[in-house]
Amino acid sequence: MIPRFGVAVRGGGLTGLSVRCSVFGAALALLSAACGDAAPRASPVPSPSLHVRRALVLSGGGPTGRAFELGVLKGLRDAGIDVTQADLIVGTSSGAVLGSQIGADQALDTLFEALLAAPNSASVAPGDPGFDPAYFQQTVQLFNGAPEVTPTLRIEVGKRALAAAKALSEAAQFRFIESDLGGLVHDWPGQPLKVAAGDVADGTMRFFDSTQGVPIEQALAASTAAPGRVAPIAIGDRRYMDGFVGGPCPGGCWPKLDGAAGYGIIIVVATGSGPQVTQQIELMRSKGSRVVSISPDAESAAARGQDIFDLNRLQPTAEAGLRQAGTVVAEVRSVWNGGLSAEERIGLFRAAWDFVGAARRPQRAGRALLPRLIVAQLPARPPRRAAQAQRPASAARPGACVRRGRVLTPCHIRGRTPLFSQAIASEAI
Repeated sequence: MIPRFGVAVRGGGLTGLSVRCSVFGAALALLSAACGDAAPRASPVPSPSLHVRRALVLSGGGPTGRAFELGVLKGLRDAGIDVTQADLIVGTSSGAVLGSQIGADQALDTLFEALLAAPNSASVAPGDPGFDPAYFQQTVQLFNGAPEVTPTLRIEVGKRALAAAKALSEAAQFRFIESDLGGLVHDWPGQPLKVAAGDVADGTMRFFDSTQGVPIEQALAASTAAPGRVAPIAIGDRRYMDGFVGGPCPGGCWPKLDGAAGYGIIIVVATGSGPQVTQQIELMRSKGSRVVSISPDAESAAARGQDIFDLNRLQPTAEAGLRQAGTVVAEVRSVWNGGLSAEERIGLFRAAWDFVGAARRPQRAGRALLPRLIVAQLPARPPRRAAQAQRPASAARPGACVRRGRVLTPCHIRGRTPLFSQAIASEAI
């Protein structure tokens, strides 16, 4: 738990040690966040906004959807904002596969280069696709054209998934997942990950994670089992289909944001939008979350095309995502970093460090630094020697105004309690 920027009050005074520890702890949290943005990906860092958790939500959208999302993530990271260091990743379909790779500490640069080197459609040998393309497209149109996707509609889609006369088998889907992961993901990552899938029987959405005893390959197979294209995946006594049935997204799909509920900062990289998406975002904002949504602009949408499985579109789509990231850097930074760049947070740390020193030297520097840090003027008081000369010896209290070694006692900052209470003690940075 990151220390709150506060001040302890004891017996009507402030303890200098509490001041120093509280300020130093908050400054240390800010410095950690600053270094995290400037360096390549490491383990998740504490949130720069104290006690605020951050979530990254990745939608589905087939191979081209993942290419767009990867381009955006790399572009933000190159600009100093590594949103893959979120406290939680929520993934749907191809976004779940990408999320599992990120959570397993696969570098964005490596994933980006591998995507650009992927075979194009012309190099893939033609043959029986293993499913009925017309039946698949009809199934997709059931929810892509709907103004709202409800559990009832998902049940209808699930029935079509179960009734498909020709679809890729579960075994084939597992082989696809293993190939897609490149043999580098064998277990749930250490970074919290939620994988969305839809129940074909009752139309509910389920988020799989590491606590449920479901192998990650099985969860990913379910989340990518497009209805009408892939047979529903059995997990326990239930069967599941692609998580993109969670919401309408022409040319892609949108996960329900329930998986990120309770997180103060949510960054969404999705391949579609619409009224239902807007409603979900506004609902999260009404609950206090700060949400930034990134979906393809006109240029990125054109690069992606209409066929989400067109491998010829991977490189232009990834490059379009990389370009578009540059247009949203300021907006994402204002939320992700609390509006401060890495350099600004290091500067704040240095100011807090000076304040720590000032707390140990109140007569020399404290009164000069405190007004700058908390934007207030300290109340004037007479010099200590004059005050001691006017006070009779009998009025001295045991232990009053005594410096014990290098530790301040409350008397050194007596009279400032209201100032600190109003400016610091009530809230975090």
